[in-house]
Amino acid sequence: MASDVSDSPAEVTGLVGRQREVAEVERLLGASRLLTLTGLDGIGKTRLALSAAARLRQIFVDGVWVVELSALHDPDLLPDAVGQTLGLADLTSRPQFEVLADHLQDRHLLLVLDGCGHLADACGVLAETLIPDAPRLRILATGPQALDVPGEHIWQVPPLSVDGVDGGDAGALFRALALEASGSSERGGTPAALEPAVARVCRLLGGVPLAIELAAAQAGPVPVEKLAEDLDGRIPEVAPSRAMEAAAEWAYELCAPGERRLWARLSIFPGDFDLAAAERVGADAAGDLPALVERSIVRRVGDRYRLPDPLRSYGAVRLELSGARDKVRLRHRDWFERLARQAEQDATGPDQAVSLRRLRQEHGNLRAALEFSLTTPGQALSAVRMAATLWTFWITHAYVGEGRHWLGRALSHPAPPSRDRARALLVAAALAMLENDAVATPLMAQGVGMARRFDDERGLAYATELAALVAFGADLGAARDLLEEAAELHRGTEFHHPLALITLPLLAGACCFTGDLDRALEVCAESRRRSEERGEQWCLSYTLVVLGLVRLRRGELSAAAEVTREALRIERVFDDFLGIAMAVDVLACCVVTDEPGHAARLLGAGRRMWREIGRPFFGSREFAEMRDDCERQARAALGPEAYETALQDGLGLGVDAVTEYALDGPEAPVVPEI
Repeated sequence: MASDVSDSPAEVTGLVGRQREVAEVERLLGASRLLTLTGLDGIGKTRLALSAAARLRQIFVDGVWVVELSALHDPDLLPDAVGQTLGLADLTSRPQFEVLADHLQDRHLLLVLDGCGHLADACGVLAETLIPDAPRLRILATGPQALDVPGEHIWQVPPLSVDGVDGGDAGALFRALALEASGSSERGGTPAALEPAVARVCRLLGGVPLAIELAAAQAGPVPVEKLAEDLDGRIPEVAPSRAMEAAAEWAYELCAPGERRLWARLSIFPGDFDLAAAERVGADAAGDLPALVERSIVRRVGDRYRLPDPLRSYGAVRLELSGARDKVRLRHRDWFERLARQAEQDATGPDQAVSLRRLRQEHGNLRAALEFSLTTPGQALSAVRMAATLWTFWITHAYVGEGRHWLGRALSHPAPPSRDRARALLVAAALAMLENDAVATPLMAQGVGMARRFDDERGLAYATELAALVAFGADLGAARDLLEEAAELHRGTEFHHPLALITLPLLAGACCFTGDLDRALEVCAESRRRSEERGEQWCLSYTLVVLGLVRLRRGELSAAAEVTREALRIERVFDDFLGIAMAVDVLACCVVTDEPGHAARLLGAGRRMWREIGRPFFGSREFAEMRDDCERQARAALGPEAYETALQDGLGLGVDAVTEYALDGPEAPVVPEI
């Protein structure tokens, strides 16, 4: 899923002959809050939208953001997907629509909803909900039909022109692609001699760009005259509505048997995929992937692959007709469940950052695997396991709401008690606790009861840790006692899991806030040693934040700032919103005496992050009091007016910008979020 428009998949061919259309989209967006590009499959809606959006990037001061929807099939997750694209990290139990409206109300940005067809109703509700509350928001949507909401402007993307002896813009596209495919200008005759055949092909294909791309890819092994002959009779001339389907059928017939099987099997991927996944899902046909790329059936973008949506749909029909659909879907699910398990195993070792980045790349495939398990009889337990196994993914990327969505659906399936179910209940409780939702308590009680039934010591340790987090804001002494107990239980399991390792920085924090700095330092030392022994970094970053707190309490301001910046360097690798927010606040407290302006900007950025997250340091009164005292010091040192100016500067910083500013120091420029 792309974020800013610059992160969107690279164009394969550019936009031959679309300059007028790009200009028209720009003009319409200037006059309409909601513009929907409709049109036939393969007509180029996505390319046109992304090209126009890229040209408008400088106009929208808060950015152009692209939500790719082809891999999203659960309409309930649409607001989460938009929030994830925008980088929101809300850890409250507020409805996601409310979170989005609050974030967008004063922002000037363009939101591109690409591929709305299967989610048209949900996209319509999204647009109808957000536009009234966000007066500077504009939405550009693409899909086969309109969203059907008030104020929507609908523009149908036309085919490429096929006029003249050379086939017009469509002919120019064909020739550019054919030359690219062959690396030569020799096509069995001079270009002028071939122009009538090229024009004939383009007219038969109705000027539909993707159909022309498929045909052009065959222009090396198949002469252009033969292409025209093959297509003639398949498609009534100048019938674009039939062109894409006919071109797909024709391309399928040209494929060898293994290529056909692979095309059908790859249609199971909802979006892009890597070579390893293609080999697993493609099985005995996987070796034909290069041939499908050469035929322009599969596109390669960097080190990943994808089927264009119309060709994915055609492949899905062929897979259904083969009777192998469920077998291939099971193969896909098993591969990504294995990937999730591997990421959890890597979560306390040196590969944890790489594993988490890979999970983010495979987000659409993980969703598809979970959906298959939840909608296929007898497979729900796999969804229970997988949704719980992905807990680090849900938390570190602030996808807590989505994690709760999948766990809620998985646990709603009737099933006998089991260790897997006990663990899922405890993970669901942890996610609910992060959102300060009272349902965490009964979920935890169910999980504890089930863990005891199976004599699951690790599960009981997690439950004790959760109980401590619930108590953090109300009774810090009780929280500390529970964390000591949880740490002791975890020591019996040799700390092989990040849920165990994270107990130690939490315990150190409780010791710090209850005034036992020596014990806090002792626990930090143990935590750091255990993390470093395994090459683990995520839990280590939290340990370093707490160590910064302890140094701060001891008056060692320089050492406190240094270790907190060390934590930030790790947290930005993980995009850990919660950890970054904590570190920014601690750093502000470290520097406020000598650099009050720097501290005030950090406090502003922290305020913005905590507004999205919900509860600073799990509702700790002590953490809140420390922050309030820092604000008073900065205001007193700067004066009310200068303090408010610096605070507002910080409020304008996004997560990446504030991390850079915090690491670069007070002389660094303050760059607002773009």
